[in-house]
Amino acid sequence: MLDLLTSRKRRPSLTRAFVNRTVSRITATVAEFRAPAPQVEQTPEYSPEDMPPLDDILAAAAEYNRAADQARRADRGKRAARKILDRLPVGRYGVWDVERVPSGCQTADLDEIRKIFKAHGLGPIPMKTSAPSLKVKKVVLVETALCAACSRSWDVSDLSPDANGDATCVDCQQLHAAMDDRAEHRAYAHH
Repeated sequence: MLDLLTSRKRRPSLTRAFVNRTVSRITATVAEFRAPAPQVEQTPEYSPEDMPPLDDILAAAAEYNRAADQARRADRGKRAARKILDRLPVGRYGVWDVERVPSGCQTADLDEIRKIFKAHGLGPIPMKTSAPSLKVKKVVLVETALCAACSRSWDVSDLSPDANGDATCVDCQQLHAAMDDRAEHRAYAHH
């Protein structure tokens, strides 16, 4: 096509102009990727004077946990339904129309960007980290107490009363049981 529209003398200059424009576009794209990634703005934390009341914090955490659980359940439900719906041909099924609509969203083609970077010796593609995810989980408070025999702290569920009625740990009870067995063995062995 270039042969038909231009003279032989003009072709090299047009080719150079085309190559220069292409290289400048690639250079601009590379410069955009090499520019320092913008820092993710973190939400400012409360100062000690501005802290909301504990009841508000507890209510917000409970609501966030409930909403996150609902979202997880909804995602699982959508994935289960899509296993069937994704394979259906477009059409009407009862009162439901199934169709496929092109997405308006676009993402960078990392495979193509990698090829461009490799072709121009630009190294790896610069990446930036995502904003941190907020995770809220309920903590089950465990009641603790001291063992009367060894004075170590234990969960209340691991303590039980000994012969005197004192709360003793599992370890101390096993130790006393072993001693009782040896004493009982000696008593029978000597008679």
